[in-house]
Amino acid sequence: MQTSGWAQHLQWISNHMGVPDNIREIVQCHTNLAELQTSGWAQHLQWISNHMGVPDNIREIVQCHTNLAELQTSGWAQHLQWISNHVGVPDNIREIVQCHTNLAELQTSGWAQHLQWISNHMGVPDNIREIVQCHTNLAELQTSGWAQHLQWISNHMGVPDNIREIVQCHTNLAELQTSGWAQHLQWISNHMGVPDNIREIVQCHTNLAELQTSGWAQHLQWISNHMGVPDNIREIVQCHTNLAEMQTSGWAQHLQWISNHMGVPDNSKRNSPVPHKPGGTAN
Repeated sequence: MQTSGWAQHLQWISNHMGVPDNIREIVQCHTNLAELQTSGWAQHLQWISNHMGVPDNIREIVQCHTNLAELQTSGWAQHLQWISNHVGVPDNIREIVQCHTNLAELQTSGWAQHLQWISNHMGVPDNIREIVQCHTNLAELQTSGWAQHLQWISNHMGVPDNIREIVQCHTNLAELQTSGWAQHLQWISNHMGVPDNIREIVQCHTNLAELQTSGWAQHLQWISNHMGVPDNIREIVQCHTNLAEMQTSGWAQHLQWISNHMGVPDNSKRNSPVPHKPGGTAN
């Protein structure tokens, strides 16, 4: 994992996430991708394995923990337990889309259409290939489920005007200059879109300080400032401005962790978390 920025990121997660011991188990995982061969998720993982540039470590990444019970005091634990219970079996994709009880409960939420899209399109290699081709023209995506996903973002993300501009993929990203999301899109524009550049993306900066001029930092700050509460999809879409409102949520601790450790140039100093000021907007 030493030549890949992704590796350092995983190591960094291992060192800094709220339950370091368990995170190390998370990063370890099962040793055999063959166990996932009957799952659409498997092809996705295989694609990651083939394209991410660190095949051996990707296999370690997709392993799985030997004892999820050790994570039971963590909000992340329930998420992992839920994944453990529902993912990896084609038939269970429908259970995933149902979201514990009934997909009907999500009918008023754009998230429902997103889940429906996952249900319709995941596990079909041909479609996955279309998604990862990085078309040079968004018009080419009109017949793709990904397009509906982008439309959902446009309709529901809580900054409708700006998100609509993002989804439209204007030829001039300068129109988004006032948005932290804009720099993120610029970075995507610069590095994605060409399959060969996937390697550049995976390589990452060897020094987080190099991210000072990157939209990724503003994007993380934006996540820190605006993400919502998973217990209520509508609240998630509304984008709370105060992380304190989420203190009873496991997702809240995750966001607080992002707020403390990511999105600033000196966050490579692992023992120097940056205080987060709830509220406000991204620069």
